[in-house]
Amino acid sequence: MKRILFLLLALAMIFSLFACGKPADNNASTDTTEAGEAREPLEPLLEKRHVPELKSREEMLDILLTEMYGKIPDAPTEVTYTVQEDTIENYAAGKARIHKVTVSGKLNGNPFSFPFITALPKTEEKVPFFVHIGFSSSNTSRFQPTEELIDHGYAVLFFHYEDVASDNSKLDNGIATALFPDGKRHNDDDPGKIAMWAWAASRVMDYAEAKLADKLDFTRSIVCGHSRLGKTALVAGATDTRFSIPTPTIPAAPALPSPATRAAKISTASSTPTVTGTPPASASMTTTNSKCPSISTICWPASHPERCW
Repeated sequence: MKRILFLLLALAMIFSLFACGKPADNNASTDTTEAGEAREPLEPLLEKRHVPELKSREEMLDILLTEMYGKIPDAPTEVTYTVQEDTIENYAAGKARIHKVTVSGKLNGNPFSFPFITALPKTEEKVPFFVHIGFSSSNTSRFQPTEELIDHGYAVLFFHYEDVASDNSKLDNGIATALFPDGKRHNDDDPGKIAMWAWAASRVMDYAEAKLADKLDFTRSIVCGHSRLGKTALVAGATDTRFSIPTPTIPAAPALPSPATRAAKISTASSTPTVTGTPPASASMTTTNSKCPSISTICWPASHPERCW
């Protein structure tokens, strides 16, 4: 368990490099800060702090998904897109067009669909773009200043995460019904909610490649989100290298080990609690005894007792 925790700590340090190109030169003898001061190279620093030797990208990503979020679902089949154009007239003072797209298809042989929005500047040039995994279906929110981004020359493609799957342990809605027709997970590495939301970000990228290739600059594609959706953006960026830059804001603590059916129990007998069992992958690491059923559990704050795992 300690080895896994060390590996996950190392993952957190290098995660944002997964999808965006050239790794750091760890063989360099010296490095400098912005102030010109010498900085210790990475490898000796990791050795001094007794961090295990880093595994390959593929091995680390497999650990991350197996132990925390669950494996990303397969790409869908029989995909179609329904587009409702110009859902807001004269959007951004006429500087952009905004369309609602619904993607439909088969996942594990079962039907699924979810909507997302495209906000595209009116320009003949290819523009960089954000794929935003959002807490709101509104065109503008405190996490997504769409008009300002349009003003700076970006396109924004975004979806409301609960249009994909609800933010709780239920598997009776959204794409969860396609993945788990009986409403139950059967394997410890079955996808949790963060894996499902990350999968949806890749479906938005599919649409961008298929339908917006003449409008978007794919060398400057950003997947982003806030809090647990920041973690989702990191997972999306790590598992889908079409995203140039995964950009989380306040992604908080990682979820505890992956989407499982076992209860997560905390032993408070010692000063350092031990966690046994595994909550669903969308669970945060907040701990509380308040309003949670039966036993002490890993759960969301007491204001959301329905999110106890």
